[in-house]
Amino acid sequence: LLINYVLLLRRLFTRKRFAFWGHGLNMQAKEKSFLNRFKKLYSNYTDHWFAYTSGVKNRLVDSGYNANQITVVDNAIDTRKLISQFNSITETEVSSLKEQLRIEEGETVFIYCGALYKEKRLAFLIDSGDRIAALGYRFKLIVIGGGPDAAFVQQAMQTRPWLQMTGPKFDREKAL
Repeated sequence: LLINYVLLLRRLFTRKRFAFWGHGLNMQAKEKSFLNRFKKLYSNYTDHWFAYTSGVKNRLVDSGYNANQITVVDNAIDTRKLISQFNSITETEVSSLKEQLRIEEGETVFIYCGALYKEKRLAFLIDSGDRIAALGYRFKLIVIGGGPDAAFVQQAMQTRPWLQMTGPKFDREKAL
């Protein structure tokens, strides 16, 4: 995000504080890629880090960042709520959804649930589906989510009967 560079520069010349939030690296790129090496270089010039996980914190500390200036936010899904919602689903609801998604008896179902944008490598996901289909397997790939690349998935659906997209789902509807 280009605004980060502006805010980092502002921090150098004013008393305004600045914090990063996230992984500390682009998790879709190789750790030693040019952009990730650049990111490591400037990541220590912030007043505080809000790290997604303790693993991110450990990586930041290993790169020389002060552990006392890192808050681990455990950015994750509340799996207890999701499990509770999943356990409340009836067989009738499952049957109805299978009919709606045209899932046939004996088909394996793969689910992608997340944001739809370039870094999620949706082309790789669909190419993998093409390879599985070419081997003769019977399956459905259900894509749950929304984002800038939703049209890419919708276009791919036109020629792939094994691919379905539901759009974003939340709470109990996502568990179903």
